[in-house]
Parts: sequence; C-alpha cells; structure tokens
Amino acid sequence: MADDKDPMDPESWFDAPGVCGSCIAWKSDDPRPGEEVAAGSCRLRAELPRVPATLRKCDLYKPRGQFTYQPTTSAGSRRRKRAGAARVMKRSEEGQLVQVRAPAAPRESGAPKMPVERPPVPREVDVGTDDAAELRRVLVSLLRNEMSSSDREMAGRFEGGKTEVTDGQRTTKRIDNERFFAMLESMRTTMEELEDAIVRSDPLLPLVPELTGYLRRIQGSFTTFNILYAKRSDYFSGKE
Repeated sequence: MADDKDPMDPESWFDAPGVCGSCIAWKSDDPRPGEEVAAGSCRLRAELPRVPATLRKCDLYKPRGQFTYQPTTSAGSRRRKRAGAARVMKRSEEGQLVQVRAPAAPRESGAPKMPVERPPVPREVDVGTDDAAELRRVLVSLLRNEMSSSDREMAGRFEGGKTEVTDGQRTTKRIDNERFFAMLESMRTTMEELEDAIVRSDPLLPLVPELTGYLRRIQGSFTTFNILYAKRSDYFSGKE
C-alpha cells in the first residue's frame, strides 16, 4: 500500500500484494474502536471472526483482478470423444483427403445370428461358513461399502431390527436397520462431498457462505436419526 493512502480505507488495500485486503474473498466491515487498519470477514474462513486487511494470505488466496475462470473438460466427455467411431479417409480426384462412410462388416445372406452363451446363475454360493452372525457381518460390510465410504457405526442395540419407511403415497414398508443406516450414510456422505466441492469451486466463491449454510441446515433436519449412531461425535449437527 502506498504511504499516501488511508489504512482505514478498504480500497487502499485492494492492490497490496500478499495480504487479505487484496483477496477477492475478503469483505470489509464498519471500523471498530481501536482499529488502525481496515478489517472485515473472509467468505472462506468462517472460523475467523475478524480479519484485518494486513493479515498474511492463506492457501485459498485469490488476488483481485487476476482471477479468470477456466472450465475443465470432464473425464466423461474425454472418454466419449475417444470412444467415437473411427473415420475413414480417401483421396479425391483433386488430390484432397475426404471422409467417406465406413464399409459395413460383411455378413452372409440369411445367416442367423449366433446366440450369446451366458453361464447359468448358481442356485447356491459357498461363502465358507454357516455362522449366521458372521454372514450378517459380511453382508452389512458389503452394503456399507457399496452405498457409503464412511466409517461411522450404528449403535449395537439396533442391529438385526427393522425400520418402517413411508413414502409420499403413504405406502409403508419395513426394511432392515442396516440397510436404512447405509442409505442414511449415503445421503450424508453426498452432502459432505457437495459442501467440499462448493468450498473448492472458484466460480462459486462469493456464494460459499450462503450455500454451505443451506447444507448445514439440511443436516440439522436429520438430528432425529442421531439415536442410530454408536458415537456421539458422529451425530448430525446444523451448527457451522
């Protein structure tokens, strides 16, 4: 910052290198008694109640006027491009390469299609044990791995029980507690991954506090299911 600029003026820090005052995530607030430089809040660091403009930059620092959004090509679109049909080229009478229709694979006239043989589905599967408790443990572990990547555990007193679930048509059905808990954890993991993606998304930077607040309030509505968790530290909470 130049010596002739007022340190209490937020705009005087916009071009200062390496400090929070020149980061696009910093928002100035009204001055408070005793402050000698402009201060405010950070849209990405909610744990910091008051951020002076002179605070040194962090790993999320984005200087004003230098950030441009560059969309990346998704892995799915790259795979689709690579998987496209091969082009057949030939040289025209003028000597230029032109694309032509690929010839169809030859097939004998009237020849029937050969059926695809599939192995029969086994009626019995040997899992190496007849212990019902061990079989339940393996199936529950498989279900949790397929539906969620979390390691949070369900309280033991609910194992082997049933949960009644009612849909919008008021149709009620009973499902295993283990399956219901896996579904609950799948939704929770999805919300956590969404929140992490929002925080790390540069285009959504100005909306991070608002969007993450919505997600925290959604998680707060799930506190009814805290009774299912074995550890209190794994409870749902709407607090930021």
